[in-house]
Amino acid sequence: MHNRRKDGSLYWESAVISTLCDDEGHILHYIGVKENVTMEVEAIEHANKVLKESEIRFRSYSRPASSDQVGVRGLTDREFEIFKLLGSGLPTETIANRLHLSPKTVDSHRANIKTKLKISKMSALIAFSANWIAGEERLRG
Repeated sequence: MHNRRKDGSLYWESAVISTLCDDEGHILHYIGVKENVTMEVEAIEHANKVLKESEIRFRSYSRPASSDQVGVRGLTDREFEIFKLLGSGLPTETIANRLHLSPKTVDSHRANIKTKLKISKMSALIAFSANWIAGEERLRG
């Protein structure tokens, strides 16, 4: 959880609270143990940022040079992000919340993705995306 020091700066901490009971099970006291985990949380956030930047760089290298882009490589970064989330089985509302977009914006991106991939049905797009993700996971092994 996020907490604030007396000087106003924020830090992350992990807290565990347990009860101390008598022989009959009546609660006598609560015992709390807190641990500052700011460094761990910041390391995870940094790793996620580096991974995202690496993925964007990789995608830019793998795109065709011509303006006539084909397939998944022809999607914008935002479309590609939505494409992957669709393949993970997430509904529009969840994708919108996760990416801080309106559901209508997500629907608009979905329509663009379907057009670029020449897929007419939403169910076919979701299946294609799920298969694409499965193939990527197999490649990463």
